Amino acid sequence: MCLVCCGSALGATRTIAPARQKATSAEFKLNQIAPADIKSATLNIGSKKVTLSLSVVRKAASKGVLKVKLPKSARKSGQKGKKKRKKPRVRLRLVLADPKPSPPPAPTPRPAGPPLPAVGQIVLVHDSQPDDPQDFAYTAGGGLSPTSFSLDDDTDGTLSNTRIFANAPAQSGYSLAQAVPGGWDRTSATCDDGSPVTNIDLSGGETVTCTFADTNPFPAAGYPLISTAGDIACDPSDVDYGDGNGTATNCRFKYTAPLLAGSDAVLTIGDEGYGGTALDDSYTPTWGAYKSITHPIPGDHEYEDVGINAYAAYFGSAAGPGPGYYYSFDVGTWHIVALNSMCEPTHTFHIDCTAETTWLQADLAANNAQCTLLYWHHPHFTDGPHIPDEEGSTLPFWNAAIADNADIVLHGNDHSYQRWPKMDATGAASATGMREFVVGTGGKSHTTPAGTGAEVRNGDTFGVLKLRLKPAGYDWKFIPEAGKTFTDEGSDTCS
Repeated sequence: MCLVCCGSALGATRTIAPARQKATSAEFKLNQIAPADIKSATLNIGSKKVTLSLSVVRKAASKGVLKVKLPKSARKSGQKGKKKRKKPRVRLRLVLADPKPSPPPAPTPRPAGPPLPAVGQIVLVHDSQPDDPQDFAYTAGGGLSPTSFSLDDDTDGTLSNTRIFANAPAQSGYSLAQAVPGGWDRTSATCDDGSPVTNIDLSGGETVTCTFADTNPFPAAGYPLISTAGDIACDPSDVDYGDGNGTATNCRFKYTAPLLAGSDAVLTIGDEGYGGTALDDSYTPTWGAYKSITHPIPGDHEYEDVGINAYAAYFGSAAGPGPGYYYSFDVGTWHIVALNSMCEPTHTFHIDCTAETTWLQADLAANNAQCTLLYWHHPHFTDGPHIPDEEGSTLPFWNAAIADNADIVLHGNDHSYQRWPKMDATGAASATGMREFVVGTGGKSHTTPAGTGAEVRNGDTFGVLKLRLKPAGYDWKFIPEAGKTFTDEGSDTCS
């Protein structure tokens, strides 16, 4: 059987030669044609065309063979009168429905390669700018372990600046978080694959490195660094204590303590505690973390609330010798003098400040340091609201300090920050006078300055004053508790 296929506007066509042909009939094989695909059938006999019944042809296709009788007019061909007969050329022409496209061949499977890894690793890098021993607490989530740890960025070997989470399952949802210590600013927290640190996406075989960069706004820069404030810790009986968490405006000592990090010395300017158990219950778990480098002085609340004997027992030898609890020491090239300003002899609690002044004059005379800093609780000059010299005159201290060309004096008592110009003992501006700072911002509460003598004043921000002590000068900066913006900074030379 001969089979020819072609296309037409109606559909695909198929021309079929008979499997058998006699003078009166022809037989066609249709066993490869679906009956439903046949749209029309025509019998071509020589030049003649005969349209066949579609139902008859489909029925025959279902059986696989079509038999047709040739019309009498087509049974003979050739010249009339001759004996030889020639079979006519017979063909079956079918118009079929367009065939459905064959499905694409199945792709050839690629040769099996090594399976993709099901794990990757996350690398956390801590970058302190500049390098610093300050510890930073981190937490990890999403299944990373350990979930909490600390890093720092110095060379002492106590902690690393890197944490590697190896063999972490390939998935998303990993997270890293950092607690920023007071006095530091986070400048960036990024992962090198573009993932946020709160939702790290890790693929098999991938290493994702996430870096937290933090800046110290007042680094030591190779010089001794001291931190200072007074009026610090509430007693647990205080209505604003709040289990040590305080309120938005009172008992914030928990939030100023972290600002002491990185200090070479901490100078507490009196009223370290308010209440009988304030030192043990409030100061110890906060500012007490820096007790080994703390140089305290008493304020009136050490006498009235804490008890001066309890104060002396708590700080030990660092409190200085009794009964006056005044003393001096050196930090770097600076000479520092801690004084007791409970000087009013008519008050219940007082010391012999005449003897203290004599001691001060001798101490200053015996020291040849170019730069000198003094501190006591009650200010001789203040914008209030407390009155100057609330517990007796400290003018003799000023006279002795000015005579020795001292440079800085620090106070508390007023619960505010005040920076005064360089002055002599009368309060007149003097290029060779002392610069006074009132730093009663340790956390107890706020008072609002009422005067206008200070160059800078603030009554609503807790924090500490930091001083960078250079051989012939100093830099200062007020560091607020986290979330606050007030600050004050500058530099000066020693007299």
